[in-house]
This record gives sequence, structure tokens and C-alpha cells, in this order.
Amino acid sequence: MMELMVPALVGAAGNLIAEVGKKGGEWLAEKYQAHNPEVQRRAKINAENYLDRLAKRVERLEKELPTSQNVIDEALNHPGTSLLMQKALISAAATDNELRHTLLSELIAQRLTAESEDMIALVGSAACDVIGSLSSRQIKLLGIMARLFGIRPDQTMKFENSDAYNSFLISWWNTFGLFTDDLDKTNNLDFLHLDGLSCINYSSISENNLEKLLEIEIGTIKYNIDINKFEKLKWWNNFYYAWNVGIINSNLTSIGMLIGILFHDSESKTKTTINWD
Repeated sequence: MMELMVPALVGAAGNLIAEVGKKGGEWLAEKYQAHNPEVQRRAKINAENYLDRLAKRVERLEKELPTSQNVIDEALNHPGTSLLMQKALISAAATDNELRHTLLSELIAQRLTAESEDMIALVGSAACDVIGSLSSRQIKLLGIMARLFGIRPDQTMKFENSDAYNSFLISWWNTFGLFTDDLDKTNNLDFLHLDGLSCINYSSISENNLEKLLEIEIGTIKYNIDINKFEKLKWWNNFYYAWNVGIINSNLTSIGMLIGILFHDSESKTKTTINWD
């Protein structure tokens, strides 16, 4: 058995981490028993780093939910959740990429509070399989597309004039600044890879309309978007480059949307509510 060091926590978070840590040693021993000692050592370090990150995320979750004890304990006894935690730990052990560890932690945290028919429960296993095969830039592209195609304000707002409307739009889309630092290196292969992993549907014969995507219908009065104001923002050039390389020809699948939302939520420290219908 591969002994894993786990953070000492109390409450529901402590129960979860202790359980995953205990079983995780057995899961990794079975997975890596045929590999050399150096491979086993690195897998153990990766798994422990992931468990530390998961512990912090679940501890935060416990503070967010007044009934977290019952929710998490119930999730621990659900076969689907248990299998997902196993798959996430094994996937995390195979990489030292912190962004992948963050996504896997967010996946588990959101799965713990989901119903059995929620999209994260239905797609979570497939998303877990894919995360280990994505580069950091490809994950950011999915985060960009999730916000662009699916995430919207959850309330109707009123604006006095078009300037107020455009000011709100700039504030809303400025979240892109979290995702665009290296998107100027985006290439066509990124989109072919995402398509091959069933994260997107990529077709050069279909084109999205950027201005319509940036226009958010959140009020009763229709104002026009002033695209010139966006072009002056720091993140715009990198975003627009990635848009022209492939976002313009892409649509998210349920797997890509989920991974994009997980990245978006982990970066913005929010929990996205989205209509999947």
C-alpha cells in the first residue's frame, strides 16, 4: 500500500480527505505497482499536492454550505461520487500541473453538492478523463468559451443610456483578463485537439457572431454595443487573436462547457449557475 500524507481537518471536510487519503493509497498502489520506485515517488508527491488543494477547496465548501456535513457525508456513500474521486486522484497523480489539480479539485467540490441527474454528475467522469490531456492554454480557451457562450448575469438590469450599458458590458467581460495571458500563442492545433477530445465541435464552415455574443440581453431597452471601447482593453488583443484562430468556428460540447465552467469558477472564486437546456 502507498501511504499518503493528508492534511488534518475537522468536520465534513476532514471526513472526506481522510477517506480519500486512506483509499487513495490503495488506488495508487494498484495503479503503479508495476512501475519503478522513482515513478511511484513522483506519483505520490503529485497525489499529496492534489489532496492538499482538494482539502482547501472542500474546507471552503463547508463554510459556504450550512448543511455541508450531511451533503458531503451522503456524497461519500454514493457509488458515482466515490468512483469519480478515485478517477480524479489517479489523474492528479499522473501530473504536477497545478491548473489540472485545481480543476480536479473544483470538479469534486461541485460534484459533492450535485444531484444524481445534474449535468456535473452526468458529465463529470468524462470531463475527468479529458482534463489530464489538456494544456494550460487549452483549459483557458475552454474557460473563455464557457463565459462567451454560456455564462450570463442571473438578473435583469436597467440602464439609463447606452454608455451605462457599455460600461456594464466592459465590467462583465473584463473577467477575460484572467484567461488571456498567453492566448497570443494559440494555434489551429489547439482547436483540433479540443475537437478530438470532444470538448468542442470545430468547423471552418460555421462562424459565430462576436458582437452578438458580447451583447447581453439583460434589460428591456435594446442598446447597441460599442466595440471600439473593447478594443482598448488590455486583454482584447490576445482574446481577439484566439477568436480569429478558432473560437469563431467553435461550439462547446457538454464536456467542454463543464471544464470551462470549472476553470472559470476556480479562477473567479464563484459558483456558476447555468441553464444547460
